[in-house]
Amino acid sequence: MENSNQMPRATVAEFEKREKLESKIDLLSLDSKEFQLLNDEYLDFVNSYDWTAVMFYKYKKCGIKSATGKVLVPALYDDILFIPHWVNEQSYVAACLQNKWGIVKADGKNTTVTLFEYDNINPIQGNMAVVRKGDKWGYIDINGLLSTPLQFDHIYDFGEYTFVNGISIFRKDGLYGVTDGVEFSKPVFHEIDTIELDEYITGVFNGREGYINKDGEFTEDQEEAYWIASVE
Repeated sequence: MENSNQMPRATVAEFEKREKLESKIDLLSLDSKEFQLLNDEYLDFVNSYDWTAVMFYKYKKCGIKSATGKVLVPALYDDILFIPHWVNEQSYVAACLQNKWGIVKADGKNTTVTLFEYDNINPIQGNMAVVRKGDKWGYIDINGLLSTPLQFDHIYDFGEYTFVNGISIFRKDGLYGVTDGVEFSKPVFHEIDTIELDEYITGVFNGREGYINKDGEFTEDQEEAYWIASVE
């Protein structure tokens, strides 16, 4: 029985309207009244439909279709990991072939970005993915270039997400560190606190509460704190 509270799937017409609204919003000043009104209309519209991509199967292989049924990733893979509401023709997803993972662009053309050589890839978020070979982890960008060597003992995820409030947490040699996908701190904490938006990243080193300074090192002085969780 269909859930009466379920939102309707977006059609081609809804996608076209969404693109037009986004184009108009991009031309407006953020502090203008027109922007506020149009942005409110946009949010009401977007929140009225189900835009999520879905997995489909063919000959025991899986692919991805958009809400309108367009094939974004052909059914050629043993498994795919993706964040449904993020996937469009410009997105990248983690795909598995013969027990090895690689990165594929969701452009409907089966464009592969990396070799299928990883033992694990987390669902891709933004421009960064988390990859593992053996027992070592690293970060990889959407062009398939390692942003860091495979050097970390673990990179943490929070459900579907690796980056929470713009920050990802890694562990190396028993210590926790953080990255925003561009800069990396050193591993500095024995314990790390919850990442709160617009708050300094805090944790414990040798029993002392503290922060991370601009050099990526531990400091107890809040005036030297550099790392803060933010989403631009």
